[in-house]
Amino acid sequence: MNMKKILSFATIILAACQLSFAEDVATLRARATKSSQTLPQGVTLEGIVISDCYSTNTEYNPQIAFNRVDLGLSLKTAYIESEDGALGVKIVFENVYANRLHRGDKVSIRLDGCVLSLEKDPDRYTVSGVAKSSVSILSSGNALPEKQKSISQIDDSDLYTFVTVKDVEFLAKQGSFSNIYEGSAQKLNRMNSMDNPIKAGDAWAQLLEDCQGRHIYMQINSTCRWRRDNLGVPQGVGPVSGVIVSNENRRYGGDIGRYSIRPMFREDIAIPEEKASSFTTVVSWRWDRNYYQALNFRDHGTVRWVPKKTYSGDAVLADEGKGELYTDTDATMHLDVEYDARHCTDASGLGGRAGGALRFEADPQRWFDGGSVIIKSSTLGFSGNGLIFNFSWVAGNQSVGYSWGYPAEWLVAYSTDGKSWTEIDRRFYLRPIVFAPGNVKGIDGEIVTSYDAAMGFTEYSVNLPSSLLGQKDVYVKITPASRLISTLNLDPDAPIVQLRSELGMASNFAFRLGMAVLKTF
Repeated sequence: MNMKKILSFATIILAACQLSFAEDVATLRARATKSSQTLPQGVTLEGIVISDCYSTNTEYNPQIAFNRVDLGLSLKTAYIESEDGALGVKIVFENVYANRLHRGDKVSIRLDGCVLSLEKDPDRYTVSGVAKSSVSILSSGNALPEKQKSISQIDDSDLYTFVTVKDVEFLAKQGSFSNIYEGSAQKLNRMNSMDNPIKAGDAWAQLLEDCQGRHIYMQINSTCRWRRDNLGVPQGVGPVSGVIVSNENRRYGGDIGRYSIRPMFREDIAIPEEKASSFTTVVSWRWDRNYYQALNFRDHGTVRWVPKKTYSGDAVLADEGKGELYTDTDATMHLDVEYDARHCTDASGLGGRAGGALRFEADPQRWFDGGSVIIKSSTLGFSGNGLIFNFSWVAGNQSVGYSWGYPAEWLVAYSTDGKSWTEIDRRFYLRPIVFAPGNVKGIDGEIVTSYDAAMGFTEYSVNLPSSLLGQKDVYVKITPASRLISTLNLDPDAPIVQLRSELGMASNFAFRLGMAVLKTF
């Protein structure tokens, strides 16, 4: 044998030897020394699959246009974790047909020429460009490593691993797993019966909370057929399992926390149906069982909802506990639709429920001048580790005329006398509901769905100091935080908001409050 053939044979043997030494997840992650790099020949990953190709809830499907979503990314994505469940990595296949991995598969994947990416703060590791032919399934049906944590115990090392978050409950126990305006979602037979939904968005979120007063969002893609199953969300306290991810969701307001959880299937949400809670309600305005579609006013008494009949200068009495909810502007108030029906079998197929939210309407200038929505109650007789304020809201009314030119950035503040206020160091962006195309007075051309429009009411929870317990009077308000004004952005790189001086205001501004709740834990 000549020297050339010997060297060639040696090269083949060396390559075979390289391929025979598989790397675990930790070793692969250690290769990520920069934001993006191509993996060399001979890199093979071994681990256990924690996602499933049959799930449509694997990944956040990104916006590729203001009215179009890339639905393929979730189908191309899988998650692999180490056999002890300590660390994980995301795998993105070449196409949706290449991903045939099921939860519990132990796999060996050749990564020659694939791209390893590192996203920082928090650190997340992704391998993209994986071919179907590169995957070898070593065994199937393996049990996943048991990994139970409370919300406060979740950290960066849990990203892209399968975690059971224990002792949680839904912050909003009315409606479905994605309480959205179905006209903006992806078309599903027997789900949204609209003939032609605009399909502008996909993933939505609901907030889970635990007995420690901690919170995590659960993300659900609108292509999940179980998200609105006519049964509603479970009413008790229990575990939710899924892959821990870190995503921004611009339609939700951008703020869904450092971590969120993605259950792969309905069965991963193991909260029992029996009513239970780790919290004691001090006072609430929820309207979720408002069968008579009525508001209880301090001055006007109980009034049934009559379309276009509004009230101002009054206070709405709580539906649980004792308290008043009012505004210091001249905004009118009346009931309006919320999108938390358990099903979409009505004629419109939009998931709406009449009389489920309190609508405020006023000149936006009144809010910029310091206007607020205020709740007043008492915490005498209440004790615990702390106080929590929950609320949900949305701007607009599916009309472009109500979807711009209003205060975009808001904050929560509290007081014991209604005069001296302490602000919570967090900002909340108020999004308009996704709207159909239309014309706005003073703007040339037709306006279409913005990148920043929401698909439903966004849910938030704010922890308040325990010093507010045992107080004769407690005030909490939601008020504009700055002079930033909402815009209708069709450009994904455009700022979400602009300074008020740079853009005119709408002639009127409406937003709806889906709930306002004070409770102890």
